[in-house]
Amino acid sequence: MAALPFVVRAYQLDFLIFLLINVILVVSYRLVTLAGEWSLVHVVMMGVGAYASALAAKLLGFPFWLALPAAGIMSALVAFVLSFPLFRMKGFYFLIGSFAAGEAIRLTWNKFRDPFGGPKGIKLIPAPEAALPGMEPISLGGPLAYYFLTAVVMIVFAVTKFVQGAWIVVILIPTLVWLFFRIHHHYQEVRRRLSVSDLAGPLPPAPIIHLVLISHVHAAALRQVQFVRSLGFRWVAVHVATDEDKAAEVRRKWARFFPNDPLVVLPSPLRDLVGPIRRYVVRLRAEHPDAFIHVIMSQILMDNLVEQALHQNTTVIFKLALQDIPMVVVTDVAYPLHPKPPEPIVEAVPGAQNTAAPIDRGPPARTT
Repeated sequence: MAALPFVVRAYQLDFLIFLLINVILVVSYRLVTLAGEWSLVHVVMMGVGAYASALAAKLLGFPFWLALPAAGIMSALVAFVLSFPLFRMKGFYFLIGSFAAGEAIRLTWNKFRDPFGGPKGIKLIPAPEAALPGMEPISLGGPLAYYFLTAVVMIVFAVTKFVQGAWIVVILIPTLVWLFFRIHHHYQEVRRRLSVSDLAGPLPPAPIIHLVLISHVHAAALRQVQFVRSLGFRWVAVHVATDEDKAAEVRRKWARFFPNDPLVVLPSPLRDLVGPIRRYVVRLRAEHPDAFIHVIMSQILMDNLVEQALHQNTTVIFKLALQDIPMVVVTDVAYPLHPKPPEPIVEAVPGAQNTAAPIDRGPPARTT
C-alpha cells in the first residue's frame, strides 16, 4: 500500500484518494447501523465536517490540525440538532426524514455561493502543513502527501473497527478496485494490439479457400452453393458422415446436382460434427498459411423461437470451435422456410447515391 502511489498514474492516484475517503465513510456507517435504523443523512454529515474544516481554514485561519477536530465538533452539533425531530420517527419514516434533512443541507450548500461556493464548492482552501521543531513546514496538499494522510486515517478506522465489520469493507473494496484496474488493463492491451501505428499501409489481398459445409442436399444447401459460386473463387464442399446411409444419399444427390464439383466426405463414427471440421480446417491452414479459410454454413430460419429450437442450430457451435484459428471466417447463409415479400424501396436520402449496392470495381489486376 505504501508503494502503490509510486507505480500508478496521476489520475489513478486521485482515484485511490477518493477510494480511501469512501472506505472511511463506509466503515463509519457501521456505527449508524448498530442503532437499528437506516439513515440517508450520513454522507451529508461527512460533508458538514468537510465544509466546516474548509471554512475554518479559509475564513478563520485555523491550521489544519485545529480545523480537523473543529469539523468533528460541527458535525456532532448538526447531528444533535437533527436528532430532536428524527428520533421521534421509526422505520420508513426515519429513513425519509433523514433523507429530507440531508437534502435540505445539500440544497443550502448549492444555493448560497457565499460562503459555501455554490455547486462548485469552496476553492482556494489552504493546504494542510506539518511542521517539526527546527524544520520548515511541509505541505500536505499534494496528491502524494494527501494520499498518505488519508491512508493513515483509514488504517486507524479499519483497525479500531475491524472486528465490528470493517474487515468486509477493507477486503471487498480493494478487491473491486483491483478488478476494475484489471479490466482497464485488458482494454489497454486490446487497444495496443489493434493499433496500426506500426503498419506502413493496408495489408495486401490474400487468397481465399471457401468451404461449404453440407449437412444434406436440400434447398438450403443449393442456396449455399449459389452463394459460393457468386463469389467467383475456388471452393470445396465438405460433409461430415455420421451415418453411412445418409452419406451415400448425400453423394448420390450431389452427383445429380453438381457432377463437376468436388465433395469431401469426412468420416465421423462417433457422430462428432465439430472435431472433423476443425481438424480439416487446421490442415488447410497448414497447407495454405497465407490464405483465408471461408467456412460457409446454412441456417434454416423458422417463424418463431419455439420452432427454431426444434432444429439443429450448429452455426454457433462451429463459430465457437473455429474462432481461435487465425484467418478463418464463418458465414451464415440464411434460408427462411417461409420467406416474406421484399420490403418496398424507401426514398433515397438527398445527396446520396440512388442505390445501396456497392460499386463493382471488377476483378483485381494481376501482376506478373
